[in-house]
Amino acid sequence: NRYDYQRYHQLFRANRVFGQGSQALFASTSYRFATDTTVRVGARYEKDDIDYLWAYYSDPATTKTLQNGIVLNFPAYGWPTTSAKHSDSYVNYDFGVQQKLGADAMIYFNYAYANQGPLYDAESTTERDRNSSVPLSPLPSEEVNSIEIGLKSEWLDNRLLLNVNVFDMKYDNYQALTNVTDTANPNAVPQLRTYAAGKVSSRGIEVTSSALLTDHFRLDVAGMYNKAVIDEWFYAPCFANQTAAEGCLNGLVPGEPVARGYQRDISGNLLANAPKYKLTAIGTYSGNLGFNSAVSYDASL
Repeated sequence: NRYDYQRYHQLFRANRVFGQGSQALFASTSYRFATDTTVRVGARYEKDDIDYLWAYYSDPATTKTLQNGIVLNFPAYGWPTTSAKHSDSYVNYDFGVQQKLGADAMIYFNYAYANQGPLYDAESTTERDRNSSVPLSPLPSEEVNSIEIGLKSEWLDNRLLLNVNVFDMKYDNYQALTNVTDTANPNAVPQLRTYAAGKVSSRGIEVTSSALLTDHFRLDVAGMYNKAVIDEWFYAPCFANQTAAEGCLNGLVPGEPVARGYQRDISGNLLANAPKYKLTAIGTYSGNLGFNSAVSYDASL
């Protein structure tokens, strides 16, 4: 996979190329006992190779006259070209047990481990990266351990489907996309950066149901409670215009060659864009009147 990125903008001309390749070997197997118990195991070995080339172009000093007559002076500029290659290998796996409870119900347990593999902060265009000849290093790989326990069942001659599952997921080096502000210039446009944020957990319960209320009308209802929490994230970037009194410090942080504003620890905060409650309801009518129709309702909190 090749990703060619070009941007030509006043006082910033660059050609950036990113590459990624992967090789994998995977297998899974399952065995059903006479007690209607099924055990399943799966594993995947993967080797990932990533590379990049950032080529920046130099331009001499120039001036630009705006429509209102104001003349802007732009100094000469140029940044060093950087490139790097990295590779990593890892094993993802899962293990599950299913137990049938008669012909219409089944309970299950599943554990899974997954590693995302190496990743560059590919959209980073901060002054730190442009002014430094030090190549980029991959972010620490995101890892997740997941446990799920649930029930799948059908009732009333298959007219009612009811599934319930409880989940608990723990992330390490959670990949967070966030805006980084310049504490020295709060009016500057924030830079979009990807961080290996730290430890995050997500646990809750999901309920899914589908009921055929009449021969022509079906009602599907799904609900979820999810408590997604930042368990540990040291040196999170400050938000726009955050002051020292509000918890914004300034200085060198691990992995950053220059000082920047940071929040020392935001552990315990809820994860952004992860609603605590979610409800979806869909009613579907299909009949012999020559048309089908559906009405849905979706809410998150």
